[in-house]
This record gives sequence, C-alpha cells and structure tokens, in this order.
Amino acid sequence: AEQLGYDNPTSTPYRHQANGKMERENQTTINGTRSSLYYCGLPHEWWPAAGKHFNFSVNITKPNSKGITAYEDRHGVPFDGLELPFGSLVHFRPTKPIRDALPRFGKRTLPGLFLGWHLQPGEIWKKEYYVCALRDFNEKKDGKISVYTIREVFPHKELVFPLADARDRAELMVGA
Repeated sequence: AEQLGYDNPTSTPYRHQANGKMERENQTTINGTRSSLYYCGLPHEWWPAAGKHFNFSVNITKPNSKGITAYEDRHGVPFDGLELPFGSLVHFRPTKPIRDALPRFGKRTLPGLFLGWHLQPGEIWKKEYYVCALRDFNEKKDGKISVYTIREVFPHKELVFPLADARDRAELMVGA
C-alpha cells in the first residue's frame, strides 16, 4: 500500500469499537451459525459447515445496495441452485459404491441432511451440494459422519429437520 501511495487506515488493536461495521458482520455470522445449528439439531462441532452455509446463503439471497445479491454481482447471473436451510431433510442419489449396495429394485435415493454447496475457489459453483446420509446418525460406528459431494439432491416435500425433532423428543422424555 505504501509503495502505491494508498492510505492504509487501521483500527486500534483489541478495541472492537474501532471497527464497528466488521464487528456487526462478525456477530451476524456468529448468531446465524448458532441459530442454524440449533434449528437443525446438529451439535456445535458442526459449526464450520453451518457457518459456511450461513454465509453463502446470505450471498445468494440478500440484496445489496444495487438491488442484487452478492453472488449475482460477482458472477453476473442469479444463483440457480437449491436454497435450503442447513440440516434440512433432503433425498439424494448417492455415489456409485453406495448406490450399488442398495437393493436392485429399491429406491435409488437416500434420506439425508442438506449441508450446503460445494464451491470451487473464487466461489464458483459447479452444481454440487454437500449432504450426509441420515442413516449414518443411527449407525455411527466410529463417531464419524461421512459428508458427500453430490449433484442430485431433491428437497423433501415439506421442510423437516429430523435431528432437531429427535433432540426435542429426547429432551421431553421423563426417566430416560
């Protein structure tokens, strides 16, 4: 910046009041991520995925001062993918190894949770989504849940958050 003759204004270190606009943006992201986790029922360990989902959701839905979204401003076209809440129920066509293990004449999709959009560097979207299989939460062998990058994702007929529903039922049980 000095070599180009630009001013490089700084804020006072450790004094958040000196940069109120960025502090407000950070709080919006933190609160949005926290809300996403609560409403979908996933534990706090999923905050990185929830935060990415929240921020990209803002970029594809919230109009800026020009009346268009940040995504459209950057890429020149509106976002044309699914706009679903974090952790909502979807059905997805699994990858070939999983699909081959399904019954030959059974359904070809699995229920899962929508986790977001797979983005290339530069926020370039190639029509791929992140999902995890709902059955993995029941079969957790080693405590790890696999996340899949998938092209074919279908929203459930109504908005459902299966893990939040299970959490709420468990919290209301007496003597369990």
